[in-house]
Amino acid sequence: MWTPNFSLIEFFISACVLSMAISNARNFKKARSTGDTKGGKITRMPSGNPKTMNILNHAMTAILLPFTLYHIIFFGIGEPSWMKLWLDDWLQVPVWLRAVAGVTLALSGPVTGWILETLGRDYAPIGVREKPSIVDKGPYAIVRHPLYGFAVLFSPCVFLALDNPLLIVHIPWVTVLYLIKVKVYEEPMLLDVFGKDYADYMKRVRWALIPGVL
Repeated sequence: MWTPNFSLIEFFISACVLSMAISNARNFKKARSTGDTKGGKITRMPSGNPKTMNILNHAMTAILLPFTLYHIIFFGIGEPSWMKLWLDDWLQVPVWLRAVAGVTLALSGPVTGWILETLGRDYAPIGVREKPSIVDKGPYAIVRHPLYGFAVLFSPCVFLALDNPLLIVHIPWVTVLYLIKVKVYEEPMLLDVFGKDYADYMKRVRWALIPGVL
């Protein structure tokens, strides 16, 4: 049995999520184009199987995409009663908080764009380009991997905006995956490429993802 729910907040949240997705898709497309034209080819990959890195990249969104698509498709119809969770009885996100989380998600596009703009020609989905440099200005003067840290900080907004208790697992999921990506793959590669210069950068900028936390 379907429960109709033509709610303005559901429409608003769906619009915010779509805005975030479109904006970030444009940001990354532009960043990749800048890297390809100004930074040269990707000449160095992390040690290990490249397929593992691809799996890690896709795993970030694997848990989020089904819930987001479900929300966008059914926001004007309502969810089937059999999909309602018993957690809804005690874990309800207030409408005002959902709205704030939705606006925050929509604003993630400009912030992501700023981080990628700072990275400039050094952006690469995986690996290091042939003309590499250590970016240590802007957000990179605060944490070594602001793009990842920003994603971790914004993951609670996904749960709050979509008001789906199952998405609570998205928070530790994203955090662990990014820590693995940074500590196991990327930073050993960067230390190998830049040597003492990157080691000094790690001393200057202590935190990898979130200031004072990770």
